Amino acid sequence: MKWVKDTQDNVPSEFKEGEVKEYCREVLLKENNLVFDEIFSEWDDKPLGVASIGQVHRARLRSDGREVAVKLQLPGIEHRFRSDIQTLKSFCWLAMPQHYSAFNEIEKQFLTGTTDNARLCSRNNLSSF
Repeated sequence: MKWVKDTQDNVPSEFKEGEVKEYCREVLLKENNLVFDEIFSEWDDKPLGVASIGQVHRARLRSDGREVAVKLQLPGIEHRFRSDIQTLKSFCWLAMPQHYSAFNEIEKQFLTGTTDNARLCSRNNLSSF
């Protein structure tokens, strides 16, 4: 189990050094019409944690100096999710057809409005800036 925990804690970032701040800057401006440097006074490019769909970075708010965790969804992740669901459905169709209909429902529930929900969450969380 220690190997699993160590491996989980050392997942590499998909961003090259310096890219994540620029990505965050672009997303804030494009999707929320917010300027990165007006929100954050400090930014740590080294992620606190990395997972399959995103990563978390430490930052400091310019408005009140609070230290915050900024969770970023990886670019193109929705496409990967859709691909993964299709792979699982194909496997079920071949190996476990009794579960195929369940994966159809999961696909509907999971993929409907994923992007819209993520944008809504980010707007709600960033509304005070």
